[in-house]
Amino acid sequence: MLIEIGKDIVDGLERENAAAIQILEYLGMAYRNCKHIVFADRHLVAKIVNSGFLTEGVKNVFRDIQSSLATEIFPVRDHMQFWVKLLFSGHSVRQDHIILVNMNDFMTLELYEESHLLAENIYDCKFYEQIGRYYLRENNLLWTDVCLLLLQGGGSPTCRVYREEIVKKQHFCLAILDSDKRYPKSTKEGGTYKLVKKEDCDAAQPCNCVATQLRYVREIENLIPLSYLSKRYASEEVIKKKIDLCFFDLKDGLMPKVFWYVEAVE
Repeated sequence: MLIEIGKDIVDGLERENAAAIQILEYLGMAYRNCKHIVFADRHLVAKIVNSGFLTEGVKNVFRDIQSSLATEIFPVRDHMQFWVKLLFSGHSVRQDHIILVNMNDFMTLELYEESHLLAENIYDCKFYEQIGRYYLRENNLLWTDVCLLLLQGGGSPTCRVYREEIVKKQHFCLAILDSDKRYPKSTKEGGTYKLVKKEDCDAAQPCNCVATQLRYVREIENLIPLSYLSKRYASEEVIKKKIDLCFFDLKDGLMPKVFWYVEAVE
């Protein structure tokens, strides 16, 4: 997880607040153990480095963060769609791009462990993990890596796994689920996603868990590049016609009748 330290946490450090000191010690440990990426505005990191209330080991970690802000950490943040911002006070709430987390809620998380990735089966998780690594390579973010614990649900039981993540409140958890759409303009929500979304709503959008579904494809298999499928299945009619495969059920094979169904629905 990408974790931003809010100004009021550093203000607490300057007041020698024990909780603020403890959370910065935890964050330093999480960064040192490569479990999370930690950052703050430059002037705030400078205050942390110069603080007399932190151990020298933790300050050394933040010196490393300080030297990495411009060349490594800020480029990662600029490529992220959301991250966590840690606050000293106020309510924990999920916004569009930032998950605001109160320090008391944050203290229940096991920061020495990685975030969790939940999908409908372990192969989906591993595919998303490889997509993440490919993204890092393509954007020249080679100094970091994908650090996740992979969790599988298995269809409808996925919602139970998600509920456990909410209740335990020990880790950040991202659930990525199929949309089950059969054509581009469909407003359908995937069956598993609807169940998980209900858990999310019932828990009033927990600050440690986020669920999303694929937007522009039917299932994870539809993310396989057409260039790869074209080489492997060059003789198939749908490949020859360069048909958009985003809404095929690829588990059924590349059958033309599926395309005719999609075309008829549109």
